[in-house]
Amino acid sequence: MVAKKMFSGLTFLLQGNALANLYDEGLMVRVGKERTDEALARPGAAPLVIRGKEQRGWVLLAEETLDDDVLDDWLAWAMDATAGPVSV
Repeated sequence: MVAKKMFSGLTFLLQGNALANLYDEGLMVRVGKERTDEALARPGAAPLVIRGKEQRGWVLLAEETLDDDVLDDWLAWAMDATAGPVSV
């Protein structure tokens, strides 16, 4: 895993693909387009909206819901979504 300054924050890359990004709005994580609705049903997850357009495959996480176990779970999900074929 590599961390780079990208997308107005610190982006974490797995095999060259963005896994998560920490920026002013919070932490966004890749969940995969096919699992976006499932991810949004979880506590603390909100749609990631950039320039008025929802970014399917990504969610924005509420900081107050992230304890160590919850964060570990989200990052495991993001690693799974990122390690497979990535659709943009």
